This record gives sequence, C-alpha cells and structure tokens, in this order.
Amino acid sequence: MMPAKTQNLKNMMNIHPLAQGRTSACILLLSLLGLAACSEHDDDPKYRSLPPEFSGVTITALDGGELKAGKKLVVTAVQQKPGRLIYKAKYEWSGSDESMTHAARKEVVYDKENTHPTDTITVDAPGNYKVTLNAKYYTSGGYEIINKIVEWENGKAVYATPSFQYYTVQVEQNFQVK
Repeated sequence: MMPAKTQNLKNMMNIHPLAQGRTSACILLLSLLGLAACSEHDDDPKYRSLPPEFSGVTITALDGGELKAGKKLVVTAVQQKPGRLIYKAKYEWSGSDESMTHAARKEVVYDKENTHPTDTITVDAPGNYKVTLNAKYYTSGGYEIINKIVEWENGKAVYATPSFQYYTVQVEQNFQVK
C-alpha cells in the first residue's frame, strides 16, 4: 500500500484524457484571443512607423561666406516631413573625397531629437564634391514597405525597407567649392 501523499500525486498525474483535451483547447483559445488583441491595430496608419521625408540638402559656410576650400561647411539634410514612431536613428556622413573631414557620426533617440541631420565638413581643395548621409531609422510601430527615389537639384534621397525593424535612407548632394 502506498502512502497517502504518494497516492494523491499519482492521481494528479493521471488526468483523464478528456480533461487534458479541454485544458489544451482552453489554453489555445486564450492564446489566440491574446494574439488577436495585440494585432488589432496592425493596419491602422496612426500606429505605423515612417521615415522622414527629405526635400534637399543645404550647404553653407560656417562663417556665412562663400563655399571655399579650407573653410568649415555646414551640411544639413532637410526633412520636409519628420519621421513618425521612430525610436532610434543612426547617422553616418561620408564624402566623395578622402580629404573631406566630417564632424558627425551620431545615434539619436529620434522621437526626442528629430532635428535635421547635420554635419560639419572641410575640404582641402577647390572642386566638385559629393556628400552622403546614410541613415537608419528603427521602427517602434507597424511598418510599410517604402522603396523609392526622390530627386532634387544635384541630389537625391533613396529610401529602402530591408526589414520590418528599420528603414534606410541614403541622401546625396553634389556641390562645388571654390
């Protein structure tokens, strides 16, 4: 004869198959209801993350004068419309010439600091140059696939959606330095 505690444990382990099926069905139903509640607003545009829309790039001399070699130049990617539901942005600037120096490599909490991405550059010699901003915008809501090119005078923005987790935007501008 088994002790009472052991017998009770054995009885608990041998649940009737019909009761097991009901329990499993109940757990499945609750899981599906929870999933449906979480995905209720997936297609609602107000919960969709979107990258900023760029309309161009401004390049000005820090001292307000002409764009000249050796001077510090401020490069700003102008957001026509700020991004939405973006929790983090990474910015990396580069140039067509190795002698071009950059001051900005930045990661920001976008919803708190959604200003126009800016860099300060210097070029050594007169000539034609291209400056490029590579930006990655991490989503905090739903997403939509955006793959497009927006062009403006001497420049463009290339938008891509390589993942549901982030957007990439490459902003390019050609300019001349005297």
